[in-house]
Amino acid sequence: MHAAPGLGQEIIAQARELHDHALQGANANSRPDLVRRLNRAGHALDAASGADEQAAAVRLLSAEALRALDSLEVDLRSRCATLGDPVRTRRLGAELAGAQERSDRFKLVSREWPHIMAHGLAKVSSDVEFDLRARVRDLVSEAELAIDATDPDKYRDQLDAQLRGRLVIEADRSYQRVLTGAHAVADELATLFALPVPNRIPEPPVTAPQRLVAELPDRHRPSPAGPLPARLLTIMLPGYSGIVITLLLSRLLTPHLPGWLIAVCAVAGAIALSSAKASGERKRRLDRRRADATKAMRATTDEFQLALAKQVRDGVRVVEHDLRRETTATVTRLGSAIAEELATFQTATEVTRRAPAELAAVAKDLDSIAELRNRALELQRATPDDPGADLAPRRPLTAMV
Repeated sequence: MHAAPGLGQEIIAQARELHDHALQGANANSRPDLVRRLNRAGHALDAASGADEQAAAVRLLSAEALRALDSLEVDLRSRCATLGDPVRTRRLGAELAGAQERSDRFKLVSREWPHIMAHGLAKVSSDVEFDLRARVRDLVSEAELAIDATDPDKYRDQLDAQLRGRLVIEADRSYQRVLTGAHAVADELATLFALPVPNRIPEPPVTAPQRLVAELPDRHRPSPAGPLPARLLTIMLPGYSGIVITLLLSRLLTPHLPGWLIAVCAVAGAIALSSAKASGERKRRLDRRRADATKAMRATTDEFQLALAKQVRDGVRVVEHDLRRETTATVTRLGSAIAEELATFQTATEVTRRAPAELAAVAKDLDSIAELRNRALELQRATPDDPGADLAPRRPLTAMV
């Protein structure tokens, strides 16, 4: 771009050179705020057309350059003081050693946590199933006592309702033990990784206790009763035997007994033996009903244990899958953070080791800033009083890094 009449070409060239060097220093020191301000001043100089506009643009650019150079000088002197601080050097060494120790421990924990989680959840499943078997065994003993104390045919519905109510309680207790155990494993992993809160454990997708027990089939299968004639014959045979025995005894006794007495004794013996047989038959049928009820109760509890054990294993497997996914994400996040922290301390320590060379580079940059500040002040003095004056040629400046 050519300068308008009245403003020297050398002033424009010096302003552009000042802008380029100040912008290079701002970029090298990661100062985006200074970059934005210098770019605005450079655009204003490019857009200026007349001598007055160009003079104003040069004054603006020199002012922004002075502000940027002052800010860069503060940064460089602060960096110089930091590089020469022996306390910081020792602190960086201690922090690097701590970060390296945390990185080594994290690598060890990263290899161990899948085994810890798998072992913990396997123990949860085993403990739940063992506890379930023990509690169901006690429940079966109580149910057998209740069956033996009553007639199962009369109170079968009541006994079945009581049994299923207890099974619902046992199923809910087993589910709660699964959740408690899973939370304990999550807490152990959180302690292992020093997490503020453990990973979330979702509710396992298991069948509700009421539905699980309601779906158990009724296993009551009563033993078939014998034919009625056979049952009558079973009861009448002892009576016939009583009559025969009475007649035989009357023939063996002397003197012979009267007929009516023999008849009375025969009838009494038949009634007594038939009653005893009938009583025994009733007791046998009651025992059979109790045995049938006990068999049905055991079949129901066995099927309940099978169904609930599968629900527990499925629930633990789902919990393990979700916990493994959450923990893997946590390990990835922590690994990145620890690696980044270690790299930061390693870089800072390496910079500290190169402190003499860095200090020499900073000193050179400060000299460049002083030279650029003089150029900016000369531009400010030249533009308001003598727009047509040219600045004296200057030697090239060393770029700031």
